[in-house]
Amino acid sequence: NVNYGLLITASDMKDTEVIEKTIRQLTQLTGQVKYPVPPIMEARVFHLQYFYTLRSLMQKHDFKKAAELEQTVMRGIEHRKSSLTPHLKIYLLQELAGCLVLAGKLRDALRLLNIIMHDADSEKPHNIMVELRMLYLIIHFELGHEELLEYLTKSDEHFFIKHKMLYRFEKVMLVAFNTLSATPESGKQRTILSRLQKELFSLKNDRFEGMPFVDFDYLFWIESKIKGMSFRG
Repeated sequence: NVNYGLLITASDMKDTEVIEKTIRQLTQLTGQVKYPVPPIMEARVFHLQYFYTLRSLMQKHDFKKAAELEQTVMRGIEHRKSSLTPHLKIYLLQELAGCLVLAGKLRDALRLLNIIMHDADSEKPHNIMVELRMLYLIIHFELGHEELLEYLTKSDEHFFIKHKMLYRFEKVMLVAFNTLSATPESGKQRTILSRLQKELFSLKNDRFEGMPFVDFDYLFWIESKIKGMSFRG
């Protein structure tokens, strides 16, 4: 619990050095105890180890290294089918999916998002549903699926209104991607993204509206697109 608290604090402060040190301490615990570690506790340690490793790598923008952990994480989840709770599983998959998007492994990320979306074993909290739907928009924009993008923005708006989740962040994202769906010219897309960047930057430090930025680096993605970096793959 102490290490878990340290990980949360270090992550909020974006102190990747403390995150990595705490992960080492946490993973060493199972080798220090003199009794068998319960499977549920071992699965909890596994989740914390890889969730915060991925988060640390995202904060350092080392997406290539994060993507290299994909098979390790997926094998670990498969190995812990009965001990890793559905709640922890979707959080880990979502964190991995975000890293894969920024590493350019869009179809791998899409596969993980589909697993999360169709997972009926766990209730998905607000932040998971927001990031899930925003990543779908980003991926399909990257893949050039303009017609699908238009459908998704309308579907997402309906979903957020129905569940009383349509806040300022969601509104500006949906408006921008709906406009992008009808704007194939790269120059005009950059203009739209620049406007979105300014709107999101004004929300980032808001106590409530800034919450989505904890889970995914939307501003980094936008900045990369404006500079002409392609993540299609």
